[in-house]
Amino acid sequence: SPTPEQVERNPMLREWFMYAQRAYPGTGPGTAAEKLLSQSPGMAPAAGMIDAFKDSPVILRMKMSMTMPGKPDAPQTPAIEMIMNSDELSGAPIPDSAFAIPRDYTAVALSEIIAGMYEKFRPTAPVAAPPAP
Repeated sequence: SPTPEQVERNPMLREWFMYAQRAYPGTGPGTAAEKLLSQSPGMAPAAGMIDAFKDSPVILRMKMSMTMPGKPDAPQTPAIEMIMNSDELSGAPIPDSAFAIPRDYTAVALSEIIAGMYEKFRPTAPVAAPPAP
């Protein structure tokens, strides 16, 4: 999150920050993350991340990695990693073509994406039962 001094010095950042503070309820990054993660089982530990998003309506840089503890081959290797860097702020108009949906775009439900993630990490061989005591 930008510091108050950074927001004050940069007119574009100040405008973005002011807009984000007044945006419609439920459209901030914290609320969006909360909605997304609430649909995924076992995501309660992400509450701290959601709280971090709620601290500022503007996120300039972020790195998020999520592991899957049940992943047999490498449980500490991130299953999902997302990196976001805001490189530039500009007041220039954005052409309509930037918002055009690509011709080869296919809509996919979030449930299908999550099912595909779990399928990718499902063990290929049966897991042996622990020895009886």
